[in-house]
Amino acid sequence: MDLNSVSLGGRLTSNPELRQTGSGHSVCDISLAVNRMKNDETDFIDVTLWGKTAEISAQHLTKGRFVNVQGRLKQDKWQDKDGNNRYSMSVVADNIYFGPKGSSGETQTAPAATEETSSEAVPF
Repeated sequence: MDLNSVSLGGRLTSNPELRQTGSGHSVCDISLAVNRMKNDETDFIDVTLWGKTAEISAQHLTKGRFVNVQGRLKQDKWQDKDGNNRYSMSVVADNIYFGPKGSSGETQTAPAATEETSSEAVPF
């Protein structure tokens, strides 16, 4: 059985960037700094959010905020100007959980949306 599932927890390295596709779907890109538990290394992971999830995330998240993301890996492939194959790996999020905002310890969940269902949303 094949499985493509990712779960990450980390802090935003910059403010979210919200944009609209040509067909009017909302898409938001974030980057997470994820610390490794066994050493002092940090991985920087690009994450893409769709639909209401993208809109709510862009509205409520800021640089430094802790989030948990659940989704799938996506590999992009292209050729550079010299004809060399290049690859990058990112995460397409199905769910995002906002970490505490301030000292209240309150967490929030953005509604799930995928590329295929980006126009549908589940309310908070």
